[in-house]
Amino acid sequence: MTGRPARAATVPTPTPVGRVDDPSDWERLVLLLDELIEQQITDLTYHELADELAQSSYRDVSVEEFIERSRMAAIPMIRGVQQRRMPNAGDDGAALQATGRSRALRAVELSDLVRITLVAQVPVASYLSEMAHQRGISNETIVEMLQYLDAWNNWSLLEMIAGYQETAIELIKRDQRRQDLALRQLLGGGLTPVEIQRAAAEASLDIRETYHVLRAVPGEIAFNEVRRALLICIGHTSTEPSITTMYGDMCLVLADVPQGDVAFLVGVSPRVPVSELAEGFRLATRSVDAARQVGITGLVSLDDLSITASVSADQEVAQILKQRYLDPLLDNGAAGQAIIDTVSEFIRRRRSVAETSAAMFLHVNTVRYRLERFESMTACSLKDMRTLAEVWCILHLHGH
Repeated sequence: MTGRPARAATVPTPTPVGRVDDPSDWERLVLLLDELIEQQITDLTYHELADELAQSSYRDVSVEEFIERSRMAAIPMIRGVQQRRMPNAGDDGAALQATGRSRALRAVELSDLVRITLVAQVPVASYLSEMAHQRGISNETIVEMLQYLDAWNNWSLLEMIAGYQETAIELIKRDQRRQDLALRQLLGGGLTPVEIQRAAAEASLDIRETYHVLRAVPGEIAFNEVRRALLICIGHTSTEPSITTMYGDMCLVLADVPQGDVAFLVGVSPRVPVSELAEGFRLATRSVDAARQVGITGLVSLDDLSITASVSADQEVAQILKQRYLDPLLDNGAAGQAIIDTVSEFIRRRRSVAETSAAMFLHVNTVRYRLERFESMTACSLKDMRTLAEVWCILHLHGH
């Protein structure tokens, strides 16, 4: 870990009331605090909390480590009380932050860290009060001491939280980097079965399940906006979806295809096993390439594009179909474009002249004339199913 340790804010506390300027009284208290360090009251604290610790996320923290960390945390607090002052910005909380970092690395939950720390502070204060009374230290001095102790307890807790959060954030980033690398390896292919199993575990994917691969093309849209839009489509899930980047695009591996509309292009593969995610990425990429040719955005699969995907992938075939069915009409300017629009609508209306006429606000004879002109100029018949498929495909490919 690099950089300066995080600093926790000093807890604002009131000036102690009832301060007693009896040197002998406070000196006896200082001696008592020295004895507290020597006696290692943290041993007593641990044994009082043993059952609660065993039932919390502290269960993987050894007795020795808990006691040692507690002792390290107690010393700067006790020294501060002995100096008869409140904590300030100049106090060094490095040891306390190290305790917080240690708890994060041990997978102790932050709520347990706070709760156990607060609970552990109680017996120390009680022990000090009881011993101070037994030694004849005045109530006023004890109250003053407890006020200092409370302020130092709060300061120590905030310092531990600062160290914990710093490490927790770094652990999250490290896990994200590891997951990102594993997912890119799976999408790239070329892994052995053992490597696939390891990468699947790192990417939080179930080796027994099948998944869709999504390739999102942000275009001019910021990546964080793309991610947010896709997460909205995915909806609430108990786990974060596996996301990475490939060749400048955002890639997701999902059990289900998102539902909803997005303002950018997303190629979607059919379901594939984890061992074939590279093939899923290839199919999602084919969807993207074909949709770009047609000018489609949103969630697009090869099923949506039908034979358009095959034609768009073969530029020679696409060029032949364009020359055969579109160029003769485009050479005739506006009149030719009107014929193309009519043929496109005719196919869209399941080859119904009446529906085409109604949709385009044209007389049925006008529709028939334009269809005949198309057949004449391209030397084809719209009654032939192969011709119809080729015409539909090239029209679809050019945005009709």
